[in-house]
Amino acid sequence: MTQLCDQTLAHYARSALKLHGLELPKDAEARVIEQFLHVAAVAVPMLAHPLDAHEEPAPVNRP
Repeated sequence: MTQLCDQTLAHYARSALKLHGLELPKDAEARVIEQFLHVAAVAVPMLAHPLDAHEEPAPVNRP
């Protein structure tokens, strides 16, 4: 991820915490931001795959 993207995600995570009324210690806030960055990194390849109008969603597994 780029530094600008990381800064944007960090700002988004802090805003989300505030919107939910959560005031975390700085170390906990840093861990939340780190998790946002991990989730974004995992999503990049999936979001890069183009989908067209004929793509069907995957079935839901209900054991």
